[in-house]
Amino acid sequence: MKVRNDFVTNSSSSSFIIARHQDCSYEEVRNSVSNQREKIKNYLDKYIDYIYPDNDEIKTEYISGNKEKAVDLAIEEIAGRLYTFTGDASMNLENWSVNAEEMGDEDSIFFNNIMYSFGCSFASEHMKIS
Repeated sequence: MKVRNDFVTNSSSSSFIIARHQDCSYEEVRNSVSNQREKIKNYLDKYIDYIYPDNDEIKTEYISGNKEKAVDLAIEEIAGRLYTFTGDASMNLENWSVNAEEMGDEDSIFFNNIMYSFGCSFASEHMKIS
């Protein structure tokens, strides 16, 4: 059973809108993701065998016992993907870049799966996720 920490859906996928203000820095995104370190660690503890991060080193470090290094690498991967995110649908609204994409927990793509699980918690002052 999957426990959701943000909005509820009966589906195994949700559409996400990620809006990033032009003043949003990579450091701000990284800090927002880093604030969820414990959730990321718990996620890796539960799903490491089923996910495929872009960076294979995350899985390698985790499996070899370097869990903190794996979490650090996961934070960097998530922050990088959020900072450069362009979804299936994109537009600009004044000073905001707005992108939308469907993400779910049925595939093994790390970023999509973690966004579905608790992606809304990565929002910050200059980056809104819904």
